[in-house]
Amino acid sequence: MRRDFAIEYDKIFGQTCRGIYGKGALFCDDETKSFEAVTIELDTHQLNFRVCADSDEIIYDIVEREGEKSEDLSNILFEEFIGNELGYIWSANNWCGHEDMIVISFEGVDPNILFVGVSSMIRIYRAAKIKFPELGNDASQELTG
Repeated sequence: MRRDFAIEYDKIFGQTCRGIYGKGALFCDDETKSFEAVTIELDTHQLNFRVCADSDEIIYDIVEREGEKSEDLSNILFEEFIGNELGYIWSANNWCGHEDMIVISFEGVDPNILFVGVSSMIRIYRAAKIKFPELGNDASQELTG
């Protein structure tokens, strides 16, 4: 499923997020939702994510937008990122070599959301920095031993 995403990414880097939508929602036992597909609409393009049923790899494509909003999009997700600039996107491989996680940032380099391919659906997670208590003036000494 791999392709040279970097070449296409130049088309969308820095564009403004107009909406993040989930399609085909499935309610999970832990009170979350998984989706058959997720779309991020930007100024001139949209990123479409779905899962390969055979490998749970996340398949993605970048297409030019037509009109104001795609008609088949509902289930708006993450309203707080609407109006923010798309930052970086990473992909991660599991130990079997399957590309089953996408990490996305808005307004910079810090990751905000993760899409993970599980059971032929996309599970969505929020990324957050881990805050550590202050270590004081001897921080490097405490970290190294």
